Amino acid sequence: MVELGLPLGKPTGPGAASPGTGRHLHDSYILGELLGRGATSTVYKCLFKGKKECACKILRKSVLDRRRVENELPDLRELRHPNLVEIRDVFDTPDELTLVLELVAGGELLERIAERGFYSEQTAARAVRQILGALQCLHSRGHAHRALRPEKLVFASEAEESAIKLLPVGLGVSHLLPTAAPYCAPEASKGQGAGPASDMWSLGVVAYILLCGFEPFAAENGSGSADSPGDSPTHHALHFPGPWWDEVSDSAKDLVTQLLRTDPSVRPTADEALQHPWVRGDTPRTHHMDATVRSLREFNARRKFRAATQAVVATQRLVSPEKRMSRVLGQVSPQEETPPAPAVPHVQGDRPGRC
Repeated sequence: MVELGLPLGKPTGPGAASPGTGRHLHDSYILGELLGRGATSTVYKCLFKGKKECACKILRKSVLDRRRVENELPDLRELRHPNLVEIRDVFDTPDELTLVLELVAGGELLERIAERGFYSEQTAARAVRQILGALQCLHSRGHAHRALRPEKLVFASEAEESAIKLLPVGLGVSHLLPTAAPYCAPEASKGQGAGPASDMWSLGVVAYILLCGFEPFAAENGSGSADSPGDSPTHHALHFPGPWWDEVSDSAKDLVTQLLRTDPSVRPTADEALQHPWVRGDTPRTHHMDATVRSLREFNARRKFRAATQAVVATQRLVSPEKRMSRVLGQVSPQEETPPAPAVPHVQGDRPGRC
């Protein structure tokens, strides 16, 4: 069963049976509704023995970094932090790696903020503090997330004071997907590798968006977006354009400036950033940021469209040249290029069963 030779470690999730030959996802879990589909993975809601709800992320092995999986996944399974989504079980087949995750159902961070009736710097600082807590946990164990962006930040539930959760680190091969500008740190975009300092850059981009509603290093008027994957943040100067930043505190600007330094060696660590007065809650302003909320609504609409477009482009890159040529010649239909998704059974109540 274990194709990668993964030392899966001590199981800690709801299906905590000893890993070994014969373990199969459908022995303990029932797949339910489709929650999302990307270029490299598919996510379903699932039930553990018909009772406990989880999320099931099925990754195609052809796009995984084998070394990262073998080196990092066993340790990541054991991480427990209130702001990290738990990996509760792992199943490995010749073609797929399946992660059973803690189910989070509160919606994405930016979308939830855009729907709020009141939003202030205090709320933004609280969000950044929780994200830093998750990064601190990862970095203290020698790991980096390498894919921090708004889509990876979700609320645990729909409750008003729900915790923000960071979705698990990406295990995909980055060259198969477009570069995620401007979240990709300068050193990573130059091929020098991504580490904890790169996560701090990504957090700086997220914090910038939380405070004004659009990405840094955008158009000169500040309301644009670095839509092109080739846009390099090293070619743009960080600025805080008015009127969007006129009422943002100097303390918030100071934190963002520190996080978005192009030299990774002088960026604050997660530990250091947690001690910043704005992050601690000492200096954030309390007035409603109405313009930021309006900008976030527009930003979310553009982001969703861009993500859908990039997913299509990434999928096409994974198609073999022979099939692309056959498609041009009319010999292969688009449906034949992508393997069919696994059948999803209808889940009724707590009745146990298999797919």
